Amino acid sequence: VLDLAGFDLTTEAVAVADGVTVSVVDSGTGDPGTLTLDASTDGSGATTGATVDGTLALADDVTLDLAGTDAALAGAGALTVGANATVLLHGTALGTSVPTVTLDGTLRLARDTVATLGDGDTLTVGAAGRVTAGAGDGAAPQLSGAGTLANHGVVLPGVDVSVAVTDHAYAVTLDPGRGTLPGGSGTELTVYGPTVASTGQALATPTRTGYTWSGWLTGDDAVVTDDTALPGEAAGSPVAVPLTSTWTLDQPITSL
Repeated sequence: VLDLAGFDLTTEAVAVADGVTVSVVDSGTGDPGTLTLDASTDGSGATTGATVDGTLALADDVTLDLAGTDAALAGAGALTVGANATVLLHGTALGTSVPTVTLDGTLRLARDTVATLGDGDTLTVGAAGRVTAGAGDGAAPQLSGAGTLANHGVVLPGVDVSVAVTDHAYAVTLDPGRGTLPGGSGTELTVYGPTVASTGQALATPTRTGYTWSGWLTGDDAVVTDDTALPGEAAGSPVAVPLTSTWTLDQPITSL
């Protein structure tokens, strides 16, 4: 057990051998500490901040900052990220062979980060887990490769996802019928979460002269709002969710 006790700790690297479990906890009563792995500090040119062939477990509220490395995470073991714990990735953040990652906290990808999941690698985002993009300048971070994102939580907009995705991944298309979508609103929305609202997005509200918009409907005439659980589970690519506007005539004709 590594207890940060409310302090920040910076070291060059961590190696967890097969059959070994290292738990990073924080027993402090103030702000939780951060474990920073920065291989660039030793001048050796080493590029792996954490090699995990056993289990590296981050307890609730702990932050692991994989900084200053080209391949920050490698190995054949497991990384588990507890609720409210955070992993920060920078640069080319994942190697071609990474541990099985189970995320119940937050994975934050810095700008310009290319996080690569190799063939057979899986990033599992739990129901409370979130993948987010860091702030600042630079290109949107990428989650790419031949691996799989098992998304039971949320990937927020701003992260470019090009890996195979299971569970929460939806390609929502909006057909306003004879109405018009607001300026700047597209007809397509990619949602990596159980609902549109869970990803911080919203369905546009169209307008139509002489009519009041009544909502978005699926092909089965089910009403979909920002808070509606989207139908289906992805099995590699986003589930298509076509939505059509429904309208109510403002002054219906009651007689001839």
